[in-house]
Amino acid sequence: MGNRGLRLWAAASVAVLIPAAASAQWTLAKVAAADLAALPNVTVVYYDVPGKTEILIRRALQEGQRDSSGVRYAGLTESEVSYKYQTQTEPNGVCRVTGAQVDYRIKVTLPRLAETKGIRPAVLARWQGFYESLVLHEKGHVFLNLEKYDRLQAIIMKASCDGVDTAVNAEMEALEKVQAEFDLLSDHGAKQWVMF
Repeated sequence: MGNRGLRLWAAASVAVLIPAAASAQWTLAKVAAADLAALPNVTVVYYDVPGKTEILIRRALQEGQRDSSGVRYAGLTESEVSYKYQTQTEPNGVCRVTGAQVDYRIKVTLPRLAETKGIRPAVLARWQGFYESLVLHEKGHVFLNLEKYDRLQAIIMKASCDGVDTAVNAEMEALEKVQAEFDLLSDHGAKQWVMF
């Protein structure tokens, strides 16, 4: 499957999970086309993968990065979100939310070959296909985060003063569920990418 086919598959995989009223600011196509490091509040970090043969590189990839539950993955997207809000009590005693600020950070961890010198061109080509499809999968996770965080401010503004935390927690639980469904649907990206 060429890169275009991977992009379309990723779009279909994520689109199944996104409500029809997706964010106007973030579209899957926009995130898929972007350089990850150029997206706001997204940091990309790399870990070196040693080896010059497919077997050695594959073995190093299996070591991967651990998620919060200790499971290893070749690529990993993690995020943190915080929020603040202001309230005002009106003369009639009704409290309403008058302002909200949402801050988030997304960290994407990706593998990179420790050295390319001495690696056969066929192995490098296979690596490149794998790497591009892994990045595309992680962009799916980034998109799901951005889409949710983009809507979070409006959700806070609509909540009652004593219901803000409940509303935010419900949205974060929904995000975790969608992220898990995306990984289940894509088999953590294995159905999306060129295996190495």
